[in-house]
Amino acid sequence: MSTLLAEYLLFGASISATWILIASGFTLLYGVTKIVNVAYGLSYALSAYLFYYLVRVVGLSAVLALPLAIIIAVLVDLALFTVLIRPIMENHELTITATFLLVIAMTQVFMLLFSPQPRGVPTIVEGNISIFGVNMVLQRFILVPTSVLALLLLHIFLRKTRAGKAIRAASQDSLALRLLGLSVQKYYLLTLMISSTLASLAGVLFVSLEVVTPTTILDPIVPIFTVTILGGLGSIPGAILAGLLLGYSETAAIYIFGSQLRGIIPLIIAILAIQIRPYGILGRK
Repeated sequence: MSTLLAEYLLFGASISATWILIASGFTLLYGVTKIVNVAYGLSYALSAYLFYYLVRVVGLSAVLALPLAIIIAVLVDLALFTVLIRPIMENHELTITATFLLVIAMTQVFMLLFSPQPRGVPTIVEGNISIFGVNMVLQRFILVPTSVLALLLLHIFLRKTRAGKAIRAASQDSLALRLLGLSVQKYYLLTLMISSTLASLAGVLFVSLEVVTPTTILDPIVPIFTVTILGGLGSIPGAILAGLLLGYSETAAIYIFGSQLRGIIPLIIAILAIQIRPYGILGRK
């Protein structure tokens, strides 16, 4: 295997793993609640900021700071959802508007709290690793097995546990769940917690390879919608396939055109997907 091909495969895998992790949570949330959460990047960016301050300012070890950053980000997400989104969640158009305004407002809040200055988020694991002659940061390498493990645990949870089966039932027929005497709102909140956890985990793992700024909250929006549209609304297997396609397409664009055009690729793919297969790879008509 040539070094260039190995580099492409390895770096493409890390980008794909990030988009798959985030989009799977977004897709799960939509599949259960039918909420198009434009503010889904909130926990992605907030967890990265929290991890930075817990390690750099408070002085915690990365091992302790990681779960703490994720827990706080998820709790903030749950609080905002309960106060702002839950009362209007039956009105899907209004929910889209509310989450859009929320993401704009939180960008300004991040600027006030953290300043516009870019922050170099510390890595969870230090050092480099050489694979097939390619030298890469160990943090980037662990993105793939971490994403696979997270999705495997999600699959087991949804298939094998009572709460997971209730979430699947809610995605198919929430009225039937109510008739069984179960609280649909409870499982909505549990679904949000799971989806927010996936986004927060991706935020800490991926943003630490770059820098975090107040506008980081906007970074996942286009890739998330691209993966969701391409994979099919509500389809986690579709999100996995679409995430691989998007990740490797972005990597190819970086190698061919440079990183300046990286952000255009998701837009082009989304436009083509809508035209060719508007219900997605594994979506239903």
